[in-house]
Amino acid sequence: MIEYKLTGLEELIDTLSTFPKALAKDAVGVSLVDASQLLIKAIQERCPVGPGNGKGYMGGDLKRSIGHSTPKLYRNSGITYMAVGVVRGRGTGSNVPGRYASLVEFGHNCSRTTNGTFKSTKSGNGLHTTVPAHPFMRPAWESNKQNVLDKFINVFGPRVQSVAIQHRASKKRNLV
Repeated sequence: MIEYKLTGLEELIDTLSTFPKALAKDAVGVSLVDASQLLIKAIQERCPVGPGNGKGYMGGDLKRSIGHSTPKLYRNSGITYMAVGVVRGRGTGSNVPGRYASLVEFGHNCSRTTNGTFKSTKSGNGLHTTVPAHPFMRPAWESNKQNVLDKFINVFGPRVQSVAIQHRASKKRNLV
């Protein structure tokens, strides 16, 4: 998982804390979702796609599983969290992309079992092989970090202004 912390936003967080929770969450959440699209696209472009199995499966489950979680605002700390990476998938057991994404990213060792299938192991028995790493998430973040942060800032500033206007308008309605 890649985590990134922006600093220097204390005044902005103080301002957002005066807004109703829904408006503050909207300002941060919309900005995070917009900025995350750049990173999601970069990860998908770098994501390896396995071959089909000849039985109708075309490969690409891992690539299709890349997305983002719903932004969550932690009101007391002013932190908003949203994950970008393998967030959805289909299948069961070892066929769920979330289970094997790290094996693709970092590589792994596996051994052939007696029935000819492969299983991931720390110390293999029988025919032992190493599957090389195919990093796709970390390089995507490293090469797009500044673009993602710039996009967040460019969306967040106007979004906060829009939320502030909504907040002021709702206060005026309540006074009348």
